[in-house]
Amino acid sequence: MSDEPDRASGRTTPPVTGDERIDSAIAALGDLDDLPAGARLERLTEAHEALVEVLETSRDSSAGQAGRIPGPGAH
Repeated sequence: MSDEPDRASGRTTPPVTGDERIDSAIAALGDLDDLPAGARLERLTEAHEALVEVLETSRDSSAGQAGRIPGPGAH
C-alpha cells in the first residue's frame, strides 16, 4: 500500500487493496477537494454505495460457507 504524497500535486496516492471495486471507489475520491459541495456529496454517495455492495457480496459468499462442516483433514 502506498500513502506517499505525490510530489507534483501534494496529494497522497490511494492505497491498493487488490479488489478492483474497492480501489476504484477510493480512487474516485481523489479529486474531492476540487469539486463543489453538491458534486462532493454525489461522489461520496457513489463511493459509499459501491463499498456497501462489496461488503454485502462478501457477506453473502461467507454466509454460504458458514454452515458447512469441514471435511477430513480440514483445519
